[in-house]
Amino acid sequence: MILYASFSHLFLHAVLVPPFDPKNESEIADLMDWSLTVDSTWALTTSGDDAWIASPLDFVGSKHLGKGEKLVFLRDSDLVDPKRTYIEISQKLTHTLSLHHIPERKAWCKTDDRGDVDEVIKVHDFDATDAGRVVSMDMRALRQYAGLTGQWLFRMFDVPRYRSGSFHGFASEMSRQSIPGGSNLHGWIHVAEKYASVSRGIQWANPGLTKAEIARTVWGSDAATEQYESFIAWDWRNQTVDTFSCDPAELPTISCLRTARFKQALHFSNLECSGSTKPIQKNTRSKGEQFPVAERGTSKVGASMMLVKSMHTCATLASCRTPNSCIGSRLTKNPRQDYRNRS
Repeated sequence: MILYASFSHLFLHAVLVPPFDPKNESEIADLMDWSLTVDSTWALTTSGDDAWIASPLDFVGSKHLGKGEKLVFLRDSDLVDPKRTYIEISQKLTHTLSLHHIPERKAWCKTDDRGDVDEVIKVHDFDATDAGRVVSMDMRALRQYAGLTGQWLFRMFDVPRYRSGSFHGFASEMSRQSIPGGSNLHGWIHVAEKYASVSRGIQWANPGLTKAEIARTVWGSDAATEQYESFIAWDWRNQTVDTFSCDPAELPTISCLRTARFKQALHFSNLECSGSTKPIQKNTRSKGEQFPVAERGTSKVGASMMLVKSMHTCATLASCRTPNSCIGSRLTKNPRQDYRNRS
């Protein structure tokens, strides 16, 4: 996501603002009066004998914009670089997202889950004829921060176009056309026939994650990135080879077996995960009916299948929390460790 872009024919600047009603024409008109430069910073301000700290969003032409939060700051100092300006990022944002400035990368970074450097915010400097600068931010991080602060992304843009060498300024009167766009874009195109035009407008979006989504991400339980192993096993109930997932949402418990593929609840006792020849009780209508472990069907799918099926059976039963209904007296809390110890 581009937070800031500056070229000879483009100016784009993004901030965060409180939510507003896009259908309210007075609010849109207020936001269209924006007058904000990227070099606007926190500053010491005085008036007579009074002094205070001025916000970078004071005197920006829009009341609603003045309630927002500036993310990108353009600064200059001979102590840093006497030849050009440099970029700073809001410390509230960088501290919250645990970002650190790495000068050689021109980026604010953190380590990802694999220990690699993740360039979350990056400055792109261009040395071509159309020299300019772009500041980009990873969309996932922006969504997290916007969700935490309860704000919307708000981008302002100016796009002047003219013929170099023959442009002497915009005429006082130019035709004006509305910028075509969707429900999150508003602006105007001012055209001076044959030699110049300028587009000016605003764009907004609500990219924020919910607090619940942010919490799951922090605790490492983001459902979008979780993956679970699947096993091919013999379904002795339906006499078929099938694939069983270890996803907790797909592991049947005693309460869901009545409506799952098994159709009826099963009750087990004296379960042996080692493949012992001791019988397993099966209950379809009465608890007295028994069958030997050999009927698991290992002869049909190979010896290795019994291992997979035994491990899957133990893991499935261990997920059931209904007491005295499905977990045998010899099943331990760690079914896989139980299998290894007994084999």
